[in-house]
Amino acid sequence: MLEIAQEEAPKYSHRILTCPCPAEKLTLADHTADVVLCKQLLHEARDPERVVAEICRITKPDGRIFIIDFDADGSRLAARFIKGFLRIISGKEISDSFWKSFNAGLKGRTVVEYMRKYGARQVEYLKRGPNYLLIGRGC
Repeated sequence: MLEIAQEEAPKYSHRILTCPCPAEKLTLADHTADVVLCKQLLHEARDPERVVAEICRITKPDGRIFIIDFDADGSRLAARFIKGFLRIISGKEISDSFWKSFNAGLKGRTVVEYMRKYGARQVEYLKRGPNYLLIGRGC
């Protein structure tokens, strides 16, 4: 995914820095990132709170944080629909993988609490079907 991001960014006149490292221990210095996007990672993380702490640590005070993931309080109906759709177009294995990931999701409200605990400001919590989108200002 990091290679794809590096290849795609110039097509949109963007310059990005990727850093292959554990999400719980990012290799960037404090307050160096203008924008941090964490998409569909927290449900896979060993320590989601630590990941959020790291995101907050590296984001500039005027930077933006975007976190998208499966919401334990999200729409199960929407998730079931997606699971069924995936089964039709991609097969049982992909469908089951999606369902497992959805069921591993954290409550969006919990992640909001983590963001605020580690200094994020103006945190918005938007529910979108089986997911949440959290938008915050730097720490």
